[in-house]
Amino acid sequence: MPRATPSSPDATQRGLLVGLFAVYLVLLVWLVLWKLEPPYVGDGALRHIKLVPFAPTTEDGASEPFEVIANLALFVPFGLYLGLLAPSCPWWKLAAVVAGSSLTLEILQYVSAVGSSDVTDLIVNTAGGMAGLGLVVLARRRLGGRTDTVMTRMCSMVTVLFLLAAGIFIASPMQYGPIPNVDLPVLSTPSDPTMRGPTGPSMGLPELRWCHSHARRSAGRPRSAKCTTFRWTWQLRPASGASEVRSSLGL
Repeated sequence: MPRATPSSPDATQRGLLVGLFAVYLVLLVWLVLWKLEPPYVGDGALRHIKLVPFAPTTEDGASEPFEVIANLALFVPFGLYLGLLAPSCPWWKLAAVVAGSSLTLEILQYVSAVGSSDVTDLIVNTAGGMAGLGLVVLARRRLGGRTDTVMTRMCSMVTVLFLLAAGIFIASPMQYGPIPNVDLPVLSTPSDPTMRGPTGPSMGLPELRWCHSHARRSAGRPRSAKCTTFRWTWQLRPASGASEVRSSLGL
């Protein structure tokens, strides 16, 4: 017997799904590129590529579990919408669409210098889209002809909740995004004798210069934000005039 082809949603449901998918894509791009901050183009300080997935490297730390789970969850609706709007399309073509979209976002991050491009994100985002496609397949087996109606309602609720969460986040003092043009002050003659440099305890009266930096804010208002991710270059100059020591740190 020929294999049954999943039915497409009717015109009303399809129109609703297309509209919801468009809203989701706008929110996804805004969140991935600008973390719900006003759109901008960076000055190059955040332009970075991490080619080793998940594991730490000499320049970057390991992938944070929370960010991995968040990226996975963000792309599940992508697979849901694709599976509902193109039910007869082969799964590998839909997976290629998800992977290509994720790769496009990573390239845009690099070109616009608004964040680092990470292979981990590409893998996790694609996995999230595949999970959404799998949910559609399971729903069709369990719900049969009611799949489109039930899944359309579910996508509607998820998108509305996404909109509400984004609105609450924007209205709240919580921020998560790069702080542009942050210049940290020069510290000389530190009062803490235990302050340590990259090669051991500081000797004499060193001058610790914090150069131009960018940071990601996790909570608090802009002027008192708690920073969880820094990328900077600092120089330690002993008073004796010894050669300068450079070190790049990522916390």
